[in-house]
Amino acid sequence: QVPLRPMLGSLRELNHNVRTRFIYDFFIYTSSGMWGNAMLSVYLLKLTNSTKRVGFAEGAQGVCMAISALPAGYLADKFGRSRLLKVAVVVGLLALTTGQAAIWFCQSDSSSYISMLVSLCLWGTFTGISNPALEALFADSVESGRRSSLYTWKATFVSLANATGPTLNVALFLSIGNSWTIAIIRPILSAGMMVALVPIFLLCFFSDRKALDASSEGHAGRAGNRLNGCRKSDLEDVVEDGDSQEESKETDKLLGNGREDEVSQQSEQHQNGDCDDDDDDDNARKMRQKKFWIPAILICSDIIAALASGMTIKFFPLFFQNETNLEPVFVNVIYIASPLMLSLFAIVAQRVSLKIGRMQVCLMFKIFGILLLCLMGLENAWWKTAIIIVPIFIIRTAFMNSTAQLLKSVTFDFVTKADRAKWASLDSISRFGWSGSAVVGGILIDKFGYGETFFLTAAMQACGAVLYLLVIPLVPVKEEELVRGHDQHAADGTSPPDTPSSLPAIHSQPKEIPHRSRDHFEDVAFPSSFSPSFSA
Repeated sequence: QVPLRPMLGSLRELNHNVRTRFIYDFFIYTSSGMWGNAMLSVYLLKLTNSTKRVGFAEGAQGVCMAISALPAGYLADKFGRSRLLKVAVVVGLLALTTGQAAIWFCQSDSSSYISMLVSLCLWGTFTGISNPALEALFADSVESGRRSSLYTWKATFVSLANATGPTLNVALFLSIGNSWTIAIIRPILSAGMMVALVPIFLLCFFSDRKALDASSEGHAGRAGNRLNGCRKSDLEDVVEDGDSQEESKETDKLLGNGREDEVSQQSEQHQNGDCDDDDDDDNARKMRQKKFWIPAILICSDIIAALASGMTIKFFPLFFQNETNLEPVFVNVIYIASPLMLSLFAIVAQRVSLKIGRMQVCLMFKIFGILLLCLMGLENAWWKTAIIIVPIFIIRTAFMNSTAQLLKSVTFDFVTKADRAKWASLDSISRFGWSGSAVVGGILIDKFGYGETFFLTAAMQACGAVLYLLVIPLVPVKEEELVRGHDQHAADGTSPPDTPSSLPAIHSQPKEIPHRSRDHFEDVAFPSSFSPSFSA
């Protein structure tokens, strides 16, 4: 677990990419909180007077996100994350320019809608390109087995940013006018988009070279790399990677550390067949299965849940405007309180997960959130009473979304470093679900109303949560178990308890050099001209 004090202290103590990601998230989510959440849906409804067209615009954004995410994930793994982020900068600037034109320079509502549709498609492409690279680079810059704490603080940071956007909206509505008119919504949308300039240019400052080395490797990947360590060919490769075996022995003699006998003894053990190849193959097979099935199941669950949520999440602002009859300021207050409550629940979820397990907490929170959504659909009479329906909505939102970073930490603990951008691109498919199913949601709300749509959403979310039962037996309850064996046995050259005999002690890192970021190694362990490459 990452200590609380460094997280709340100086950002300089964090890895460069982690630090930059926190700043990026603050501005990008502040921007989306101003224009992309409550305001966009209302603005599109004012232009078209149709929830179907609102859903179509949101769906088009999701389709572009999904189409661009898959190739972006492959290219990020192949050519580097930071290169893809440079491409995202260009697309982001185009999206921003098109959006401003749609707001200020179109002469009719129909032309404004079409221009905004083009802008949303570009924003979807921007997210599809940038998100896989950002998620992979963030995972590359965080030590494996200790992710849940940093990911939880990242989620908390995002929640605070999500609250900052609506807070600025409240100030603007109070100064311009507290009513749902296009003339008042237009400058707020424009200001929110302009805030996105900061994170767009911040993408230029991420660096593959400043990611961590093997200490950020996924649990499956790290263990898999060690599974065949008892074979002679691997032992020879390790020795050849530095000096020759004879040179290593001579160096050990000069250092007087007695490693010659240790190496000789370990070599004899390998030659005498102390390593059981059958056990190695069995462990390798099990690890390969975990490496695939855990991320695959979680991604499938996430996609199902996202398709469900997309049918309603984009229409909650319209629900509060039309059914609860709330003014703009009060709707934005809801979107201030929701992320703040979510951040509190995220911290609680992470702390509880240390006791009962990450997947167990995720399942429990999802069940509570689904039940509260059913309650919202069941009691239509409560819709007109803000003091009842609003707290239910806020608490439901917190339960449903506060475990997202716990799920992500589990996923990346079982994904190798070389494949992270590909898996992160699948996460954008779930984001597509949020937008893509908005088309269906718009049709359902027009035909059946909000209550029936809430029930259908809850049923689909329950189907996604059931898949967690397949993952719970595969994930250790204690997150530290993923690295305790690695940290302990890396120091003495023995095998972690969940893997067969590992490479001999000459492959272990010295005790006095813990896992640290590349920045630390550049400053302490290596001269600047001799820094090893940590790029993906």
